Amino acid sequence: MRQRKSIPVWARTGLLAAAALAVSCFLPDAASAYTYKLLHTFTAGNGPPNLGGLLRDPDGNLFGTAQGGKYGESYAFKMYQPTPGSRWKLIDIHDFGGGGDGGLSTGVIRDTNGNLYGTTFDSRSGSGVFYELSPAAGSKWTETVLARLPSGQTLRAVPNYYGKESGLFYDGVSPLYDMTDAPSGTHSRGAVVSFILSGGTWTYNDIYDFCATGGKFCTDGADPNGGIVVDGDGNLYGVAGDGGHRHGVAFELSPSGGGWSESVLHAFCATPGCADGDKPGSDMTIDGSGALYGTTSLGGVRPCRKHWEKGCEGVVFKLAPDAGAWDFSVLATFCKRQFCADGARPSQPVLDSSGVLFGKTSIGGVSNAAAQEGAGTVFAIDGGAVSSIYTFCRQANCADGQLPNSPPVIDPSGNIFGTTQNGGAYGDGVVFELVP
Repeated sequence: MRQRKSIPVWARTGLLAAAALAVSCFLPDAASAYTYKLLHTFTAGNGPPNLGGLLRDPDGNLFGTAQGGKYGESYAFKMYQPTPGSRWKLIDIHDFGGGGDGGLSTGVIRDTNGNLYGTTFDSRSGSGVFYELSPAAGSKWTETVLARLPSGQTLRAVPNYYGKESGLFYDGVSPLYDMTDAPSGTHSRGAVVSFILSGGTWTYNDIYDFCATGGKFCTDGADPNGGIVVDGDGNLYGVAGDGGHRHGVAFELSPSGGGWSESVLHAFCATPGCADGDKPGSDMTIDGSGALYGTTSLGGVRPCRKHWEKGCEGVVFKLAPDAGAWDFSVLATFCKRQFCADGARPSQPVLDSSGVLFGKTSIGGVSNAAAQEGAGTVFAIDGGAVSSIYTFCRQANCADGQLPNSPPVIDPSGNIFGTTQNGGAYGDGVVFELVP
């Protein structure tokens, strides 16, 4: 395990829906390098897709979860092509909400045997549910509830494990990690949790409670966002939207004496005008050197008094380990163009095999005030250059989707898959592909 300081290590460098009709979009040169394909439109009552996004298996099939289904809660789905190059088909493989297995789902991970794992929220008990789905005869899969959280404990994201960011599938036995929403945890400001398999039984464990230091200021962080990233030494990383300087933190948890020790890697809004970002959100990702990449939903290059001010709508940042400390840098600042034509509020970055960072902006991507907040973008950061590779709501009535809501999934050929919250023929979102 890399040695870490047991005290916080501070960095050393120091709106909703878009117009229903097609909008005039900012189209940078990079956009022409990708072709948009609509793979699926969710029908009314069977969407939108949930925030956990898509999972791609070795055969190129896509899995995810969406709202709706037989019981009106959520369902897990599989998308596949019957023959290469044919139209994609979507099938419902499990309906949640019919037997105490929860409702809204956060998405899925896959193990090496093809089983899926995920979490739901059970509105009847007010708690989270950890489940497994296994392939079965016919189109429906077999569900097993593996663990239930205490009442009031709800999970933030899809459980994570070492190697997921590198494209490895879960081994089926290693611990899984996640975060819970406030008011969970000893201090009612959220917690980091684990699921551990022992003797054939899964147990749920609260391993760190936020707001443990700093009194009401919660210098260790509070109100966690997104999920956990795991490195090869078993250290855990994530972000919390509050605490630190009251603008959120990036943190690390390291195994220590049978427990866990937390270090703050960066407290946001540490520079004038929150140039280093404000309110981090969504999962971070990790590269082979151990560097972390993440986003904030606010902050930028100037003091921000209201939305839609230039440079006020979020940043992409990097945290690089360096001799026991961490170097913080901003890779991109959004809403630098008028009306946020370059996108606003980035989230959920992922790396491709060549080191290019891809992500999405939840809104923005318009070039005139009449278009309101815009429908969101997919962007790329390559060698310091930032480009928008697709702007949504380009088609009439936003048939191509509106408000992307999941991290990009990149296949070996560089094709990008994702989902949107709104748009499509029924307004309940789409699954799309961007082909280079």
